[in-house]
Amino acid sequence: MTIAETSRPSPFDVTEEVDDSAILDAYSAAVSAVAEALIPSVASLRVSRQVNGWTGGGSGSAVAFTPDGYLVTSAHVVGTSTFTTTRLRRSPRK
Repeated sequence: MTIAETSRPSPFDVTEEVDDSAILDAYSAAVSAVAEALIPSVASLRVSRQVNGWTGGGSGSAVAFTPDGYLVTSAHVVGTSTFTTTRLRRSPRK
């Protein structure tokens, strides 16, 4: 007897096609709704620093944590910066 004759079928063997389009549509709608709700709280950061006469820059992101605009970001984004510019995306008018 060979291994193939004694092995069980894999639970991953698909014998029939399943239509996942309704599940995928629902997932897509949920992700889109969350993104649309959160986008206004995401800030774009431009940072620069000057070391020994050399000026460098970069960018990153932050999230508005409180209604008055307290931002949360990673230390590596702003940790050694000497100047930071912040821009929040405004929601489109309806």
